[in-house]
Amino acid sequence: MKKTVLIILLCAAYAFCTSSFEPMRLGVYKKEMNVKGWLASEMLDGVRAYWDGKALYTRLNERINVPSAFISGFPPFKLDGELYTKRQDYANISSIVMATKPDTSWSGWAQISYNVFDVPDAKGGLLDRLSVIRRWLEQNPALKSRIKIIEQVKIKDEDELHHLFKNITARGGEGMVLRDPLAPYTSGVSDKNLKYKAYNDAECEVTSHKSVSNGVIKSFDCKLPNGKMMRIAASFNQSKNAPKIGEIITYTYERIGKGGIPESPKYLRVRKDP
Repeated sequence: MKKTVLIILLCAAYAFCTSSFEPMRLGVYKKEMNVKGWLASEMLDGVRAYWDGKALYTRLNERINVPSAFISGFPPFKLDGELYTKRQDYANISSIVMATKPDTSWSGWAQISYNVFDVPDAKGGLLDRLSVIRRWLEQNPALKSRIKIIEQVKIKDEDELHHLFKNITARGGEGMVLRDPLAPYTSGVSDKNLKYKAYNDAECEVTSHKSVSNGVIKSFDCKLPNGKMMRIAASFNQSKNAPKIGEIITYTYERIGKGGIPESPKYLRVRKDP
């Protein structure tokens, strides 16, 4: 009994507890795809978070340290969404959300809202599923400053799609999420849920620093999810700006070349959320 209580307390305090849920992941939109009649929304550059009815978890199922006041009144059913503040604020968001201990002072979490894009266990199409959380918010209006529903716009044709995309990116947005409105919630990657961005991006693990001279790192090697290695050229002050060995970084690239290696990779940032 004492051991069980200790585990529960440690889980709440240090976020090592995990969930077995596999979240939805986005495929990549290509111009030849027909998405007429689909739903489009802005892709928020925050920290992905899954609510299991009791706690928030990262996309890799690690529990997030959240002040109890932030999740007070959250629904007993599952939600999928993004912890977010505003455009081009990822570093600030991740520093708050991924803190080792919860910010009980609210100085950080007061900036954040949980932006919902799906209700995984609800029945029907996407709009039907979102109506479940919409009704919950109507019944619990005090939550509306902490839980928001991401706006979904029906795409009439290709011209409207590209017009929406240009408007979002012109205002500093990262891109768009395109979803088949009739498809059920699907774990993992699906061709029914796509991302549309001005550039391709992906992640890799830094394995070594290269060309170190006078405290400057000019490139580093990175391990791809498929196990292959590639080198990314960049210039960092060794002690301050370079990603550490073992860290996961996000990079951009032009296309996937022969052998599954991205072409013209460019370092974007360290990915702090698991």
